[in-house]
Amino acid sequence: MSKKFDISLSDAQATEVRPIKAEDFDFTEYKEYADRLNEKCEKFWKVDSGVLVYRRMRVAECFSYGCKDMEHSLALQLGALKKSMEYEADVPNFLEPWYGIGTISSAFGGDYIWHPNNAPAMEVRFSTLQEVLNHEPVEVAKTASSSPSVIKVSRTSFQAGS
Repeated sequence: MSKKFDISLSDAQATEVRPIKAEDFDFTEYKEYADRLNEKCEKFWKVDSGVLVYRRMRVAECFSYGCKDMEHSLALQLGALKKSMEYEADVPNFLEPWYGIGTISSAFGGDYIWHPNNAPAMEVRFSTLQEVLNHEPVEVAKTASSSPSVIKVSRTSFQAGS
């Protein structure tokens, strides 16, 4: 085995998955899986020491060309959730509409945008350092997602799962 990093791969740590459309995903099966693993997580938090194993399913396309199509990105991530259920772990995998600060910023009221054929992004919130310094943060629990992209992805997944 070569000890060199293969830069020709889009993500050398990625797992290949079969995309699954939201309407074809078995949300009941996933919920049972997640509930079982979350019981392990709860026990872990109640003890003084221990180890939890988290096997993240990285999907290379979600970091590159696959992010330009919201529904395909969701299908890839649902495929990753299904694939993750094949591995022993202590922490369930979960949907990540986008990797990075976009979802965090959105949780604090930032406008998360996802234009067709583009990667997700954030609307510019501040133009100057003084605007940042003058900003009064709002607790996440008191914010509402105004982002049509986040709402659309959430509705798609929850409608398919109900």
